[in-house]
Amino acid sequence: MKSRIIFIIALSLFIMMVTVFVGEPYSIRGLEEVASIKPPKVQDENHLWQLLKAFEKRNSINNYGFFSRGIKEIAVESAESEEYGSQSNDYSDTNIQVKGVDEGDIIKTDGEYIYHLQHHKLNVYMAYPAEKLRFVSSLEFGEDFNFLEIYLHDEQLIVIGNKTEHNELKPNATGAYSTPHYNYYRNFTKVIVLDRKSKDLKVLKEFEIEGDYFSSRKVNDSLYMVSNKNMYTYLPMPRIIVNGKYEYKEKQVIETPYYKEDNSEMINIPVEDIYYFPNFTTPEYMTISTINLKDLSSNVHLETYIGASHSIYASTENLYIANTIYQEVSTWNRNAIGETTTEIHKIKLQDGKTSYAGMGLVNGKILNQFSMDEKDGYFRIATTTGDIWRDDEFTSKNHLFILDNKLEVVGSVNNIAPTERIYSMRFIGDKAYMVTFRETDPFFVIDVKDPTNPKIQGYLKIPGYSNYLHPYDENHIIGFGKEVYETKQGFLDGGLKIAVFDVSDVSNPIEKYKVEIGGRGTHSQLLNNHKALLFDATRNLLALPVTVYSEEESTNNFWKGNFKFQGAYVYHLDMENGFNLKGEITHYTEDDYQKAGIYHYYGDKDIQRIIRIDDVLYTVSEEMIKANKLDDLKEIKSIIHK
Repeated sequence: MKSRIIFIIALSLFIMMVTVFVGEPYSIRGLEEVASIKPPKVQDENHLWQLLKAFEKRNSINNYGFFSRGIKEIAVESAESEEYGSQSNDYSDTNIQVKGVDEGDIIKTDGEYIYHLQHHKLNVYMAYPAEKLRFVSSLEFGEDFNFLEIYLHDEQLIVIGNKTEHNELKPNATGAYSTPHYNYYRNFTKVIVLDRKSKDLKVLKEFEIEGDYFSSRKVNDSLYMVSNKNMYTYLPMPRIIVNGKYEYKEKQVIETPYYKEDNSEMINIPVEDIYYFPNFTTPEYMTISTINLKDLSSNVHLETYIGASHSIYASTENLYIANTIYQEVSTWNRNAIGETTTEIHKIKLQDGKTSYAGMGLVNGKILNQFSMDEKDGYFRIATTTGDIWRDDEFTSKNHLFILDNKLEVVGSVNNIAPTERIYSMRFIGDKAYMVTFRETDPFFVIDVKDPTNPKIQGYLKIPGYSNYLHPYDENHIIGFGKEVYETKQGFLDGGLKIAVFDVSDVSNPIEKYKVEIGGRGTHSQLLNNHKALLFDATRNLLALPVTVYSEEESTNNFWKGNFKFQGAYVYHLDMENGFNLKGEITHYTEDDYQKAGIYHYYGDKDIQRIIRIDDVLYTVSEEMIKANKLDDLKEIKSIIHK
């Protein structure tokens, strides 16, 4: 009896030490003791096959082999833009999430040139001075190579994209096929490092890794890139039924990813070099490739894991890979419960290499990488559990967890805004800002200074919602989203809403300023991609691409109003007067608007990005680059892409 009491006391103390709950406790289920332990390695091909057989038994899948839920990361991130100089020029940089952690984009500038990706082509333009704006050169690598993102590093131009190779498979000596026996293709992630100071953009290094490009970050002199390769088959796997159970008649080869560096031969990653996450839920090779940009002669560092990457976050020291795990349910019955958890893998970034540093698990699923953050050795993450359509105990709820250096939960705030889900999230210093939504927009201010005792300090309920939050200064946050109106048909989205939240009084945040652009159907790619924002607090400058619909005398039979405008809205924003629309910039002609009529069809003249060099704004679309004066937005020059 005495030993039993001691056990109960010890267990209670353990629970108190691991997790501090605010409000109703919310358990963390299924965490295995693998934190800070290197994942095991695959022993050989037979071991790999046994792992995949075990996976199939754990998961309810059909007879068509393995499947994957891994998708390319959707960029929805941002942070304070920094200014850099180039030959006495100052210019805007890509809107990033973390200072010191660069992110790839379709457009980059060094203050003198503009580099722009167009699917299978890279165009270079002389941009400074604006009066001499001109096309300089173009680079293509064929229709099979689709450019996705670029980086600038010292005198290097780094291009990342997906490459497709078509192959005709033939059976091996035993008559077996490693993959389905018909013409098929392989997807590769390809990186090309160019000398941007040479006239012909000389190639300095090439690297290919089999798998779809997922995301990347550049920290100091290293480029870290994540790619995913499915371990699926298209045809039914060779199984027979024995005593009512499936048995494998023969083994099918599951190839490891191929890779190639510069002019070397294409080879497979040895199966013995591949790690696997115990009880992995997605049969997928995830490879982290690290390129040393300071020493391009060194080999690319590779680490491959069997597991998935659904979103990533990077600090200057660590890369965090989040994988959402959906528990399958056997029916769409309303009473069926499918529990969702997020698995977090911590990867140490050091000296141009990566090493596994630990694993953690929290309940719920994240929205995007802005749901994650690292500060002072602690990892913060916000998730949503449940379903927004339910009205029982399993309805949606939102949570914030803080994990220590070993990815063990040390503090949490649970059950925030039941029946709603997270629409945007931002961690800034010792504060976290959460926007949830169902009918109104609760804006929560959460104190995360004490990792063991995070707490809600204040909240504001207003119509509409924010899809993206951006810091203005320590006391003001800008929200970009949609206005919402209550009608006889229920709650409907209105126009594009930009709001400034004043959080100087954390217990009583207020919506200090707001502006609504257009009516129903108005949209900006900024709501899905933070890199579309140009913001410079020192110049009181805010600009974003918008597609505007007007509901005044709408004749559009769809849910939108009438198409009115596509281009860039440029604002002067300060905390004394709020928003002042300086003007609009468009690449459309009057003839284009006449042809479009009341409908908008996404085209080559839709503005993608807005950048600044000195006192000039450059708007970039697939078809055109246009330079306008910053003070009055008068056009200086424009050129058509070749």
